[in-house]
Amino acid sequence: MKYSLNTDIEEALQSIERYLLLEEVDRKESFFLKLMCDDILGVYQKDPSFRTFEIQISKKKTKITISVCIPGRKIDPLGEIGKDLGSNFDSFLHNADIRYHYSFGRNIIRCSLHQSAGIRFGFPFLWREVIKNRKSFLIAVSLDILEIVIGVILPVLSARVISSLISNTLERVLTLVVILLLFRLVFAVLDRISQYFYSKTISMIDSSLSTLLAEKILSVKTENLQNYGTSAFYQKITGDVDAITGGLRQCINLTSSMLSYIGNMIAMGFISPLMLVYHIITAVVMTLIELSRTRKIKVRDQQDYLLITDFLDTINGIIHGNREIKLFNKKREFSEIIDNKNAKCLASGIETKELNNRYTMIKRSVSAVFTAGFGAILVLLLSGGWINPTEAVVLFNYNATLNPSMQLFESIASYYRS
Repeated sequence: MKYSLNTDIEEALQSIERYLLLEEVDRKESFFLKLMCDDILGVYQKDPSFRTFEIQISKKKTKITISVCIPGRKIDPLGEIGKDLGSNFDSFLHNADIRYHYSFGRNIIRCSLHQSAGIRFGFPFLWREVIKNRKSFLIAVSLDILEIVIGVILPVLSARVISSLISNTLERVLTLVVILLLFRLVFAVLDRISQYFYSKTISMIDSSLSTLLAEKILSVKTENLQNYGTSAFYQKITGDVDAITGGLRQCINLTSSMLSYIGNMIAMGFISPLMLVYHIITAVVMTLIELSRTRKIKVRDQQDYLLITDFLDTINGIIHGNREIKLFNKKREFSEIIDNKNAKCLASGIETKELNNRYTMIKRSVSAVFTAGFGAILVLLLSGGWINPTEAVVLFNYNATLNPSMQLFESIASYYRS
């Protein structure tokens, strides 16, 4: 799209910002990229011989390319900007490659921004690294399976065995409580050991990937380092490796929690199908509330980001136009503009926090209602003779396990949000 250098720079920058926001590009990267485009266009704006420019944005897989074309004589804006930024020039955009060339009477600046591909694209590569360290990984997985068996199957079996061996109801309940307590202690020990082996596996993968990438950099040509800068290679060794191993840890935790949650629900259904239905309803309601919160908070975060970037753009404009502001004695007017925009940012941030607090209160209230409902249903099942006291203790144990597991849905929603 064609724009005027005299009047349309702000409109062009806003269109770039909106696109990057929709593509969910990292906010810091988006902000620095916008500043970079502003500085590039500012170089040509100073020369009256340049009048128009064009901006083209394209995306291929995870690569976003922004091209700025300015017709006219040859001027390399990156050299001018580099003088101001000095040694920090290539550290402004960690995932971007910025290049300039002159072709057919046009100055062309092309910025290619590489988004994180995520663990889905790197999973086959990551799995090969897991296989290399399979001993620790298999031990951790085996302990996880053992945890699920202890937490899901053994409480039901213990209740059945105790009911057949002990006739006194009070003795049955007390014996089962002690056994469940021992199961909890064993569960905690197994969980600690499995986390140790998971951490060991992830640390070895982290070290292996970092070493592999560092060795590959030795084969990179010097001219490529000069053309692309060093920040892209730093990003591969630090940021990308952390993202891959962090994604693996998150997948492991979510999978383990989900299997444990489903196992507890099924075991509860064997004792009382009514309780299973009740907990499914609870899970659905709590998930809907969390998804609603996530969706609204995501919109609020985008609005906050736009207000903050608008405020920072104003500060940037004042810095560049400091001499003109003093010359025309406009300090008071610009001070009022800064105060107003700062107040809007503050008010928007407060509204976002209030929205989050309201949803937190709603979730706590709904959770309290469902907990009370569980107690009422448990009493009804006991009084009606549908379950015995030992089964009631087992149901209470499953409920105590499932309630903290509701955070699982918050983790999934947070992953979706990010």
